[in-house]
Amino acid sequence: MTGVIEFAAAAAAVAAYAQTATSERHQREERAGLELYAKYFGGADPLEQAAGQATALAPGLPAELQAQAAACIQAIEAYQQRRRRRFLLFSSSDFAGDIRTRVLEEMKQWLLTLPDGCVDVAAVSTRLEYSLQFLLRPSIFLSTNDQSFLGTMAQVCTQLESLLRQAVASQRTSADRLCQILGHGRELAAAALPLLLVTLPSEAAVPARARAALPGGLPGAAALR
Repeated sequence: MTGVIEFAAAAAAVAAYAQTATSERHQREERAGLELYAKYFGGADPLEQAAGQATALAPGLPAELQAQAAACIQAIEAYQQRRRRRFLLFSSSDFAGDIRTRVLEEMKQWLLTLPDGCVDVAAVSTRLEYSLQFLLRPSIFLSTNDQSFLGTMAQVCTQLESLLRQAVASQRTSADRLCQILGHGRELAAAALPLLLVTLPSEAAVPARARAALPGGLPGAAALR
């Protein structure tokens, strides 16, 4: 009888220790998650108000959503589904409303704001840097499973980096095209100025910037007659 009591007491002590350790881990994660969000986005309110339960957005994602954003959401929800099945063996209260759930839910809501062909480079860059910070804290966000929180964040980072590269390349191409258009515009203006001088009442009617843009300056009136 004494042995049974001692075993029960030992089991209770182990359970209490495990519960305390889990609680402390959740508190460390909570602090780190809120601090990171406040650092990059100026306040933690959106994260504190994010859904405490995992939501399911896929496969009904908007058709106009960026491909990388859709891939991020799918990776997040694959992790959430596996996590839910794993914890159902114990208690769903172990993860309901925890910082990992709220971080991922807030991330999904932001990803939904990325329509195809319209990307804010600065916003994506900031979000990528924020996401990378989680990977730099493996001692806080402990991961022991193949499909883990940090593994999922790594997939998100990969997709965001791809999106950022694509957006920067698109902006560079647009800038090059704009320079070409402006260059052609200057050439056309230079070619048209001599003809305009014939019809304008005087040289003073030509804007100073236009006169300066004409190679060799304005030709004399005699040269145009």
